[in-house]
Amino acid sequence: MARMRCGCISRWYRRHFSRRYVGSVHQRSGSLYDLSAGDLSGIDAGSWFHDDFIGEPLPLFSQFIALVNSHRLNINVEIKSCTSGWQNTLKLIEGVIAGLDDLHPECELIVSSFNHLALAEFKRRRPQTAVACLFEASNLWDDAESILEGCGAEYIHPCDEGLTKETVKRFKQAGYKINVYTVNDLARANQLFNWGVDGVFTDIAHRFPSKYKQAW
Repeated sequence: MARMRCGCISRWYRRHFSRRYVGSVHQRSGSLYDLSAGDLSGIDAGSWFHDDFIGEPLPLFSQFIALVNSHRLNINVEIKSCTSGWQNTLKLIEGVIAGLDDLHPECELIVSSFNHLALAEFKRRRPQTAVACLFEASNLWDDAESILEGCGAEYIHPCDEGLTKETVKRFKQAGYKINVYTVNDLARANQLFNWGVDGVFTDIAHRFPSKYKQAW
């Protein structure tokens, strides 16, 4: 999730944006923070994927929530780090919370972030929502459990790269649920599930056997 100049929250994807700038696949350049809701309709977010989606605009978070509600989807919402200061980070958190207030109660929710300060603040303001600390392979250090505890996290979302059976066992024994990103190999996914992870993030969900396609 990212906050724009007008205060609106937009749903966007790591593949097409840096943490701050609109990507070239959207045929628009410049700082994300300079955009307003009115700018989104002129940004092509679909042509990279397929010709059927040429001209598809970037959605607002409210539009994303409406889609989720209509299909009763379970979702993970990642709060992106804000590079324009803590005050804008707080405004981003406020916007996400306002959007989530419209989420249908049957839709299960996890909110995650690499920014553990922002995640802790989100949890303080919305304690009823399950949260997950995201870790890269390079910062999954010995103090990870202290960070998870400080954030009030129920989940840890570690990177697949370098993840070991011993590390999975460590966090499972500490009482955390584990969702691993990004797992695009079926054999590796099977190994992780055999180790006891609860879920994986993947770009090839359509290729997974039915026994893995369960609502969390």
